[in-house]
Amino acid sequence: MRWEAHPARQALAYGLLSGAVYGALQGLGDRSIGKAVLSGLVFGALMSAAHYAGLRANAHLSGLRPQERRTVWAAVRRGQAVADPSLAAAAIRHARSVQRPPGGQRLGRVLAWGLLGASVLALGLTVSAGSTPGVIAAGFSCLVWVVILVLGPRLERRIQERARAAELATARLVEGRGPSVPS
Repeated sequence: MRWEAHPARQALAYGLLSGAVYGALQGLGDRSIGKAVLSGLVFGALMSAAHYAGLRANAHLSGLRPQERRTVWAAVRRGQAVADPSLAAAAIRHARSVQRPPGGQRLGRVLAWGLLGASVLALGLTVSAGSTPGVIAAGFSCLVWVVILVLGPRLERRIQERARAAELATARLVEGRGPSVPS
């Protein structure tokens, strides 16, 4: 059996690895085994869930070889038709999946605002504790969440527009009208 056939195992392995690394770094910074284990488990669980969701969202590409998958992803990301007509159906399916708004879009925004709030709270606590590395980390976290909340919707629209252009260009290629360059 191929590894790809088991997205849950792949997501679990990804979560365990990322959780172990994050927990080890947290333990080195805080010198607390309890915090390291707890933060590693939480981070690993979140990364497993995110990785599993990504694997499920791209399940329509599971029959392709890795190089073919990268070709389809690149064409859709650029808003262009795939060069290989045998990949046209996969490119159209992928472009359509990218254009679909995420199911938990509203939940994602609420979660992002909640994580920004938690980062601001962490920043306040580390400032009061006087921990310079903690202030830098919490400040960076706040900055990341603000950027995600401000730029996220604009970038998402742009990605969806390029996917629509890729779908149309690939459909034209399949219909025999030749490749077209989207504007």
